Amino acid sequence: MGDIGYNFTPAQIELRDRVRNIVDKYIRPRAEEINQKGEFPWDIFEIYKKENLLGISFPKEYGGTEMGAMACAMTLEEIAKACTTCIQICGQPILGAKMIVGAGSHEQKAKYLPVIAKGDLFPAVCMTEPEAGSDSGALRTRAQRKGDQYILNGTKVFITNADVANVFTVFAKTDPEKGRNGISAFIVQRDFPGVSVGKAEEKMGSSVIHTSEVVFEDCIVPKENLVGEEGEGFNIGGRLFGESRYITASRAIGLAQGVLAHTIAFIKEKGISSELIDSKIAEMATKIEAGRHVLYKACSEVERRSKDSRYRISIAKFYCSNVAVEVPIMAMDILGKHGYSATHPIERFMCDAKITQIAEGTNQIQCQIIAGALASGDFVL
Repeated sequence: MGDIGYNFTPAQIELRDRVRNIVDKYIRPRAEEINQKGEFPWDIFEIYKKENLLGISFPKEYGGTEMGAMACAMTLEEIAKACTTCIQICGQPILGAKMIVGAGSHEQKAKYLPVIAKGDLFPAVCMTEPEAGSDSGALRTRAQRKGDQYILNGTKVFITNADVANVFTVFAKTDPEKGRNGISAFIVQRDFPGVSVGKAEEKMGSSVIHTSEVVFEDCIVPKENLVGEEGEGFNIGGRLFGESRYITASRAIGLAQGVLAHTIAFIKEKGISSELIDSKIAEMATKIEAGRHVLYKACSEVERRSKDSRYRISIAKFYCSNVAVEVPIMAMDILGKHGYSATHPIERFMCDAKITQIAEGTNQIQCQIIAGALASGDFVL
């Protein structure tokens, strides 16, 4: 779909067009093969490295291109139109390093960000636990200070790309009696003693991108790898990962655009037409266009550091992920058994859509954030 009225910079337009070419040349022709093989597409990751797409949001002094949330959203949206697997291997380093970018010390940024931007280090976020999903205050992973180091013990679950990651941003309690105010954040390398990764979960969709258990057993972490101060982890995570929900929103609205494109191609190929089909197509396009406006508005608020950015991002994540689920269902109504077949891309898109309503804070959590801010007066439409 085309531009929607935003005054994109020449650099943003150049990046978008470059990513479109990458998608057309390397990703779209292989999307079905990647999904069927079920193996991490390292060749695509190498292309991202070569094209310097992994450090889009990183400061230039730490190896990034510092292009901001809008450029990230545009990049991820283009990739998701063709392959939701390939968006995750581009978006994950951006998300995984978010804590270091936003709250890390100069020394931490200088040590980790340049190698992440080059693709030589792959980060993952370790937040979710068996008893703590959306309620991060219920974390049980413990970090005990002993001299110049911390000893981590606990289990994290559903950790995206844990099997390929070699550095983790980990949230653990340094003072359990303080609840969420006792949570601290750490950078933990995979080669630290006491880190192990379990088998991948079997999932409904996104089968190529694995989510796995990560176990910390008397894991030794240098005190220099504490991000911020003790007890600041909850606020760091809430602020930074709240902002980064545009990654999931971009993935969702790009997926929906991919579904619409395949649906229109099917209609043309079969030579079918009816008022009902026309109404479905128009509804799909309208929902997508509205979603893009909401997403871009949120990203612009992030870039100008608006106090409303957190709420705008929640609206974008909520709305775009709902569109990502609704549009494949409407496409199925048009394609019938063809869309339900595993040989058609619509089936893949539909299986991958649901996770966008769950990842990075469920949509129910987004509703609480939005409604709470409106009720308190912190956010006004």
